[in-house]
Amino acid sequence: MNYLKKVFDWHKNPVNASLHLIALIVLIFSFWNHSWIGIVTAFVIALIGHLIQETYDHKDRIDKLEKKKR
Repeated sequence: MNYLKKVFDWHKNPVNASLHLIALIVLIFSFWNHSWIGIVTAFVIALIGHLIQETYDHKDRIDKLEKKKR
């Protein structure tokens, strides 16, 4: 149960969730057509979503630390 909570928290950003949905669609289509370029593209799209999520999470952590110092 704890693992699922972490997965859902990781995908809470709407941009990240949208990019993962797009990546899933591209991945399924690429598997269907046996396209390695499409498969790699899907993984890159998902990676970009995770980088966006991490950027927002990092900004939130920095803001919390700054509020603690005050």
